[in-house]
Amino acid sequence: MGKYTARRPDTAPIDVPVRPGHEDARVGDIGPLAARLRRAAGRDIYVVPAEHVTLLNVTLPLRSNRQRLAALPFAVEDRLAAPLEDLHVALCGHGPDGGIVAAALARDVMADAARDRPGLPVIPEQLALRVPHPVVEGPPAWLAFRQGARVVVRLADGTGFAAGATALPDLWLRAGRPAVQSLGQALPDGIDWTPGEDVRPSQADLSIDLRQGVFRPPSGWVRPLRAAAAALPVVALLHLALAWADLQALHGVALDARAETEAALAEKVPSATVFDDPRMLWSRLVARDDAGPGDGGLVPLLDRASGSLMGAGLAVTVDRMVWSTAPNTLALSVTAPTLDILQETEEALRLAGLSVTAGTATAGESGAQSELTIRDGDGG
Repeated sequence: MGKYTARRPDTAPIDVPVRPGHEDARVGDIGPLAARLRRAAGRDIYVVPAEHVTLLNVTLPLRSNRQRLAALPFAVEDRLAAPLEDLHVALCGHGPDGGIVAAALARDVMADAARDRPGLPVIPEQLALRVPHPVVEGPPAWLAFRQGARVVVRLADGTGFAAGATALPDLWLRAGRPAVQSLGQALPDGIDWTPGEDVRPSQADLSIDLRQGVFRPPSGWVRPLRAAAAALPVVALLHLALAWADLQALHGVALDARAETEAALAEKVPSATVFDDPRMLWSRLVARDDAGPGDGGLVPLLDRASGSLMGAGLAVTVDRMVWSTAPNTLALSVTAPTLDILQETEEALRLAGLSVTAGTATAGESGAQSELTIRDGDGG
């Protein structure tokens, strides 16, 4: 039986078979954990034995699942002793520590699952066990399930593996003696463990499906889209007529907007037109409004804030901006990839001579977010 080796930073290397080696490794015959997953899901699913799939915790500072799925194989490549072309790597949600949990299994094992039971979601067996509560110090805690000579383990970082009962004490020692709770039969001697609470799998784990990328099932929209494509020649002239009407309406809107812009610009810079270089207009607006330190105008304050952030090269997105004249303050809703970059943003604004008040920072899937209130540090 061919194998590849998955190396985790907090456990010993784990050998994962490339292909099922005996009939009892197939779906429906791998024991109580697969049955537990099917009962909790309330539907038929294809359960991949834990020996054939490795769960890893990785960091991917990307927002969309499409970006994460594209970058995932390269993020785990150095932790798997097999070429990427032989592996299928899939997203398995978020770990409790904010990392991304990824599943790696041999491509031919995934192909067997997709061929043998088409239409069924494919779920790793480890997800039958809930993620154990994290510990304050030490390696990630374990939740183990033993049946005979086989043990499946789920870790507090969302990962998990399967091992023989005789090999488990050595793996436990090499993992740094993590805290262990156990379901099922008693664990072997040499491991400190306590009975665990039998909690059903989480809804987030039950929604996982390894059918991603090239194994993603076809969308149910294929036939309707084909029908729509066949009807396109019939409605083409109608679309052109509607587009022409929209163009005429937009032209009128553009003329009205141009007139309003020219009137507003004339109040600030009488000699300027809407066709002038925007950089020149900006400089003239700054020169007009910047009456010196402490003036508190929006344009000079915004100029100093944007200049400091651009000079620092920080990847920060301003989602919302509110100006208040009493007192002269600028409130910014900002999003950064990490909390550290949020702190660097505050420091860059302060180095520019601005007074910064930061609200509570939060970190989520879309990044770190905070409300920053800035004013002129000279008393504006």
